[in-house]
Amino acid sequence: MILKEASSFLATCNVYQLDQEAKEKKIQLEKEMAATPENSKKKLHRLEDQLQSVNKDINEYKKIFDEFGQEDKEIAIAGILSIQFGNTCEMLYAGMDERFKKFMPQYKEYVENFK
Repeated sequence: MILKEASSFLATCNVYQLDQEAKEKKIQLEKEMAATPENSKKKLHRLEDQLQSVNKDINEYKKIFDEFGQEDKEIAIAGILSIQFGNTCEMLYAGMDERFKKFMPQYKEYVENFK
């Protein structure tokens, strides 16, 4: 029995870049809220919800920076190890870092692995 191919896939993300984008989005939302008239309650409520979500993301990124450092680099967040034999492919291992589950990296990895 001869192993045809072994493959490993890693999903990465750049938390520093995500943090910068979130901070820019926060500034944009704050400006838009300041320019929105008080009688536009639905729009203000939508903007407040978006701002709250962005602030939550920024806080999550800060926790990651505390552990990994605040550098402009890619961090591995999920991985798959698989082997191919004949016309079959077996995934021996698939896992991800729970702190990054909101990015759902395993879905992209599965698609790439099945290709």
